[in-house]
Amino acid sequence: MRYLFDPKTKSVIFLIMILLFSLVPMKLGYSNIQANPLILMEEAIGGILTDTETSLQMIEASVLMNINESFKEEGDFMIFFDGNYTIYNPEETQKVTIAAPFYSYYDIEKTLRIEIEGIEKKFEITQLFPNKYEPLSMYGRKYAICDANITGYSNTSIRYTFDSEINRFSSSVKSINTNIYDAIMIIYDVGTAKAWDGVTTESVEFRIYGEQPTYFYNNTDIHDNLKFSVTNFTDSISYVWSWEETVIEDPWVFVEYIYESLWTPHPTSGYYFITTIIVLVILTIYAKFRIKD
Repeated sequence: MRYLFDPKTKSVIFLIMILLFSLVPMKLGYSNIQANPLILMEEAIGGILTDTETSLQMIEASVLMNINESFKEEGDFMIFFDGNYTIYNPEETQKVTIAAPFYSYYDIEKTLRIEIEGIEKKFEITQLFPNKYEPLSMYGRKYAICDANITGYSNTSIRYTFDSEINRFSSSVKSINTNIYDAIMIIYDVGTAKAWDGVTTESVEFRIYGEQPTYFYNNTDIHDNLKFSVTNFTDSISYVWSWEETVIEDPWVFVEYIYESLWTPHPTSGYYFITTIIVLVILTIYAKFRIKD
């Protein structure tokens, strides 16, 4: 029986096919689904919460995140955060531990400032903080915590401010790289309002300078108590999510930037040139073996 290729030739061809298959950019079948893309980077900042069950009420919250996308290269962001919270105590004065959750790649230690009733407070950064809102116990969280005296039968104002640079190539986020999208999400966890008793009036604004996001969160068709608006300014665009005297059902709000797929090499990246060289080397070695035979 005659074969199209002898066993040695078939082995070399099989080896070349394996090599080529390992080098060809993989594009999974669901990689183009735009509604719920898998991401390279996810940054989450949350509102304040307490360490125990409490009767304290966060009656109002106002959060502003100035996001400058244009201050460096593409994919570099400078975040300026200003969160203001009003806590009502319906009982006697209480001493509680207040925590603000952040994701680990926010560099907040040097610029974070915490004020209670206008007075700056000392704080510490920890990765362990007990709370009743279980999803906040996820890996990668860190907490800025401080002790606070919440005056009885009155309101207490708490303010958190910081600035931090983030980028989609940060080494601290490569461990969650899905290799599906090269993307970045900037998230604020409004779900932390559930750590407090009663209802909340809250407003979260992302004021974005430079390139605007590919997607933004808008769930008004499902949650009737959520209001969302987009306002154009000369130098920026404002995205505002708000709730009025309600229990907030939304877990978070976010904006997302989608970049070029990680698995798709750019035509000028050198990928195809290197692949061609490797194949030619293999074919040359194979040809030499054939000549010897």
